[in-house]
Amino acid sequence: MTTLAVTSRLHDGKTLHYHYNQHSQLMAIELSENDENTSQTLVVFQYDKQNRLIQQTFGNHIALEQTTT
Repeated sequence: MTTLAVTSRLHDGKTLHYHYNQHSQLMAIELSENDENTSQTLVVFQYDKQNRLIQQTFGNHIALEQTTT
């Protein structure tokens, strides 16, 4: 669930959208072209119940998993 979205306009007219949850953790980064109706997900972040980062899934479906000991 996203509670905050921050945008940043790039020099080429594209826009980066940063989505944060209620704990101020980054949940996703998306890139949109000049047409705001289409966006590409660059990365999605997942956290465990202790709010630790456990997985990053990139737009090409490659996932990096973090383990804690």
